[in-house]
Amino acid sequence: MTYTIEGIITDVTATRAVGQTGINIRDVRIDTSTDARWPNVLELTAKKDRCALLDGFGPGDNVRARFSLDGRKWEGANGTRYYTTLTLWGIERVGAQTPQTAPAQAPAEPPADEALPF
Repeated sequence: MTYTIEGIITDVTATRAVGQTGINIRDVRIDTSTDARWPNVLELTAKKDRCALLDGFGPGDNVRARFSLDGRKWEGANGTRYYTTLTLWGIERVGAQTPQTAPAQAPAEPPADEALPF
C-alpha cells in the first residue's frame, strides 16, 4: 500500500552504503506542516536504484512524494526494538508543468503527378 504526502523539501542527503550488504540509501526530509507552531517533518528513504529519483531536488522544492511503510523487529542484548521506515517510491514537483511539444503537423500533400501506392 502506498501513501502520498505534499510538502517542502528541507534536506536531501548524499547516497551512502549501509548495513552488511552495503545497500545504497538516500534520505529526503519533507516539511508537511500546515501551522508553524506544530512542525511536521518526515524523513523518507530511497533505496538502491531509487536514490537517483532525488537527483535535481533540493531544499525549498514543493513536492508530492509516494511512499510505503516498512517495519522490522530487531532482537538484541538490550531487548526487542521495532523500526519503521518510510520508503520512497516516487517524487515529483507540485505545480511543475509538463514539457510541451510542438503540435503535430499534417503530412504534406504528395505532388499531383505521383501515383498513390494503393
